[in-house]
Amino acid sequence: MMWQSHTQYEHIPAWNKFPSGQYGDTGISFGHAVSRDLAHWTQVENAVWPDQWFISVSVYDGSVTVINGVPVLIAAGLTPNTTSTFCHARATPTNLSDPYLVDWAWDSAPLYCGNKTNGLRPFDAPTSAWRTAAGQWQYQDGAGGVYVSDDGKSWRGAKGTMPHGMVTDWFPLPRVCDGCDDDGGGRVAGDAVGRVVPTHVHEAANNYTLVTFVEGGHDEAGNVSTVPNGGATVMSAAVLNLTTKCDHGRFGFPKSFWDPVLSRRLQYGWAQGGKFVGEEDSLFGELTLKANHQSLLREVTYDPRLGMLCFSPVPELAQLRTTVLASMTTPTAIPASGILSLPTPPTAANQSEIRVSFAMPTTAVTFGVRVMTPPDAMPRTFLSAGFDFSVGFTPPPAGIAAWSVVVGGRADRKTHLPVGATATQLPLLSGVDSSVEMVLYVDQTVVEVFFMGGRVAITDFIPTAFFLPTSNNTVQGVELFASGPGVTVLNATVWAMSDTWTNVATHGRHQSRPTAAEAHASSRGTDSSLGTK
Repeated sequence: MMWQSHTQYEHIPAWNKFPSGQYGDTGISFGHAVSRDLAHWTQVENAVWPDQWFISVSVYDGSVTVINGVPVLIAAGLTPNTTSTFCHARATPTNLSDPYLVDWAWDSAPLYCGNKTNGLRPFDAPTSAWRTAAGQWQYQDGAGGVYVSDDGKSWRGAKGTMPHGMVTDWFPLPRVCDGCDDDGGGRVAGDAVGRVVPTHVHEAANNYTLVTFVEGGHDEAGNVSTVPNGGATVMSAAVLNLTTKCDHGRFGFPKSFWDPVLSRRLQYGWAQGGKFVGEEDSLFGELTLKANHQSLLREVTYDPRLGMLCFSPVPELAQLRTTVLASMTTPTAIPASGILSLPTPPTAANQSEIRVSFAMPTTAVTFGVRVMTPPDAMPRTFLSAGFDFSVGFTPPPAGIAAWSVVVGGRADRKTHLPVGATATQLPLLSGVDSSVEMVLYVDQTVVEVFFMGGRVAITDFIPTAFFLPTSNNTVQGVELFASGPGVTVLNATVWAMSDTWTNVATHGRHQSRPTAAEAHASSRGTDSSLGTK
């Protein structure tokens, strides 16, 4: 199978600069990457361009659905030529025998643009389409408008609307997470009297809602109802003050797709730099940094005990591991100094995977993982420099089925609790959770962290103060820390990771749609492992 990732890039043409250009909304095209294993990706030529009148300003968000065996892209085209901001347009591959699906073409006319005659107001972010029991295809956009088709080619507005939101996603409830069908009392999830079981997920920007969905009639939108407490069988994560974010860091506008091979829901999102100015790269001294880029792939699962979604890294990422940089297999208490080092070769861990399992403490204490540690002339302590991800642990009250602890970035020097924009609550289950698991992916300038199998995910950018050229950080190491006694590390491993991109030089893309020969020349010659099968 060849996986296709159609990712929106802010591709700003050279002519679009201040003061004459709109700078950020003009010239956007859809990037295109392919993979056979969901770990190694090759960027091929951009899939579609703003080169038709109905999409003449930019190709905004869209989604691909396989309809009758043909991948169909429906995207929102930003155009000044209609009474509404957007048109919806359809594109399909020109050569289905090409495993790369390099060449795509717009239909000769848009599906619709808003006007007084049709009464439509198409908006940004068309979702993937779904097929109703009656055989019709439907999708929705960010304004909640629903559109319907009998054949996947000709579309029209449906009667009624669905929930709206910026860059929406819509999909059936994913599978139950591994080991999550037992609440610790021997009861299978779903035993709660009067419990409403979610059927679907509505997501917008970076927040999801668990809902029930009942299909409408012919040419009608269905009925969507929010499920109280997410259908939790033990205690709702919302009651424990966990917000319904897909990621609690610098991450936004996720999109998902269905994996028909392993029957799972996969998601990726936008790891967002400090500000959005339409640029992919930022310069810092002599470094070129990815200011905005795509996250690692995550599987979305449902935890019925807590009535929440979990977002965990896909296991295929293990293919990127090269060598073990550090390993700890014997339970070890973090010493009184507050630091337990995981010695790695200098700077080798700045592109790494880190997995740590902490025994569940019995007293209040803050602990976690610190990356990008610098050289330090003084003995290192809990307060030493580095880029932290921490757990502000408090024991559960007696007799309670679930409780939450605060997790996030660097701990406050006085309260020792995680603070800042990434701080949030991590739900824990009494009698079920016996350890606290953390998984980190460090990639030079950004870190993606997953607590407890993805109950909380946090994406954050590493401060430039820890970069080698400015800080003389010749170590960039890894250590475990604790604010006090009572923290035991059960096991820990640090792996060096290879690049997920098979063609690391992903710059120099065309400013506009290339000729067929140019497109194939830039797409073919980059990854011989993909072959032509």
